[in-house]
Amino acid sequence: MDTKILIENVRRFFREIDCGEKTYSQAWLSEIDFGGLHYGLRYALHVKSGNLADDCNLERRKIIHLLHEKSPEAYKLIWRIWVYGATEQASHYSDDLLLFDESTACTTA
Repeated sequence: MDTKILIENVRRFFREIDCGEKTYSQAWLSEIDFGGLHYGLRYALHVKSGNLADDCNLERRKIIHLLHEKSPEAYKLIWRIWVYGATEQASHYSDDLLLFDESTACTTA
């Protein structure tokens, strides 16, 4: 799957599950470096909660399940999912692929 298609699929996935509730404030993909070993292009999905006060592990399992169900092509390229609580310091780096932030969460085309 092309990276651009992956980004659009994951954006669409989050629009579907998040627009009404605004559970997430930010999501981004970062490429995984396997230390020179080649496993194909794989990504870590980072999700920052907008208001999550519950268990981040429970939220991660929910995302894994829904991503597998709603976007199996994208799911195959996601190696790891990180969920950060609303008060945790987490942000994307310049070489990460920003999927959405609070200002574009439901408007990303």
